[in-house]
Amino acid sequence: MIIKSADSESGQICRICKIFKQFFEYHTRNTKLGYRKECKTCRCLRQQAYSKTSAGKKVQAIADQKRNKKFPERRKARSFLSKAVKEGLVIPLPCVVCGDVAEAHHPDYSKYLAVTWLCKLHHKQVHQQNVN
Repeated sequence: MIIKSADSESGQICRICKIFKQFFEYHTRNTKLGYRKECKTCRCLRQQAYSKTSAGKKVQAIADQKRNKKFPERRKARSFLSKAVKEGLVIPLPCVVCGDVAEAHHPDYSKYLAVTWLCKLHHKQVHQQNVN
């Protein structure tokens, strides 16, 4: 149900928490309305709970197997780097942009140890720039 509030901001009531929220608090979807019926917060909580069940773990394992089969070079680079970090051959550094806690970004998966250390935010931005 679409509701327009007094200050003319459109939104809807979440079917889970029953709270009116503006549309930016919902994921988009290819439906007549264009948005999911549950807000991002409720969907995230529901997904987290499902991923802890045996069915959720099974689905995730199957997805991981498909992804590893589709991108073997990525899996190999990640496991090689992970092993090198555990053995102390590579020391994780802070984000090169902001100095926050970082994760490894492989610009080229054929070079296993050539990584750029980026925080989650800057890592996501790098991948978004590569797509566009």
